[in-house]
Amino acid sequence: MSDALEIENHLPIKEQVLNSLPNIEQLAEEMYAVLQTNYIEYPNGDHSDYGIIMGELFEKLISIENRLVDIRTGTKRVQPLTESEQLVNSKFMNFVKNRNRFGFEKTHDRNADLAIFETYQDNPNNIYVLGDAEAKAATFLDRRNLSQFKNFWKSTNKAAYFLNNNLDTTNHGLSEFGKSRIKIQVKSEQNYKHYLIVPKESGWNINNIDKHFKKNSEDTRSGLTQSEIIEFKGMFEKGEIQIRESNVSRSDLKNLMEKIMPRVEKLIEKNLHEAEHTSR
Repeated sequence: MSDALEIENHLPIKEQVLNSLPNIEQLAEEMYAVLQTNYIEYPNGDHSDYGIIMGELFEKLISIENRLVDIRTGTKRVQPLTESEQLVNSKFMNFVKNRNRFGFEKTHDRNADLAIFETYQDNPNNIYVLGDAEAKAATFLDRRNLSQFKNFWKSTNKAAYFLNNNLDTTNHGLSEFGKSRIKIQVKSEQNYKHYLIVPKESGWNINNIDKHFKKNSEDTRSGLTQSEIIEFKGMFEKGEIQIRESNVSRSDLKNLMEKIMPRVEKLIEKNLHEAEHTSR
């Protein structure tokens, strides 16, 4: 192991995560591309550019942190995930979320940000999906979030079945999967766990979960009815959804956003000028 890598591995987890991000210019370009995709896929979406980028940025940070930390326990991994393990996780979740981008028919299933994988040395060609993780930078949970958590297992299981039985994955950029390759086995719904990942020191816990539900009386479009709140709260109380804090704080997110947003706004302005010039 190089001296530089040895030093990096002894840094606090938060520093390792933040140091793993691309430089600010590249990160801004990535977030700008996310906005453009969002405009196309959700033309009538009601989220602000700031909210979309913050959510995407936190998801990216959690994906990096997952390499270093076991999401289930919140403890540092003895061995970080290998590049091949990260690639398989990333490809699988990208397929679950956007199978149309791999040339397959699009579905409208609710999908998580991360799958919680486990592999065993005696059977390296099997991947076991133990649960999923959803990164939540925002303060409130709404009706969409309830629908997501209720349907994550179903959509993950459906995607695993599709890949395990497909003969043509290589031509779709999914050569790791398919018949005679890696098999994805999803835990039974009763043993499958959901993890809600929130920024460090943001105050989320099972005892105050009520204050994080967006109520229908406050927002008739996305707020939860009383019966939905009872159902959602029950999922936390039964341990079906477990709250985990990231090593990255809301303050860290805010500092990154202050650097990223001006650059994204410049890219938006540049794109508008180019579009106006082309239309003349």
